Amino acid sequence: MTIHREMFDGKKEKEPTHHRVYVEFEGEYWISLGVLDAKFQEMVEELGRPLRTEFRGTDEGWYQDDMGDNGDEGGAQ
Repeated sequence: MTIHREMFDGKKEKEPTHHRVYVEFEGEYWISLGVLDAKFQEMVEELGRPLRTEFRGTDEGWYQDDMGDNGDEGGAQ
């Protein structure tokens, strides 16, 4: 077996992150979100931990902004 010095040059390959959001329900049910989402992992690496997490149900609708960056000037009506 041949061992190359380059294999042990002190540069350890960066391990993948496993950031996640833990959600617990009544009755000891739980789920972990974000582990398989590469974009979420990148955001946490770049921006740090989330400042706020909250649940928004379907019946609450979507947040509408008036910044004009969603392709509709003045926000959705």
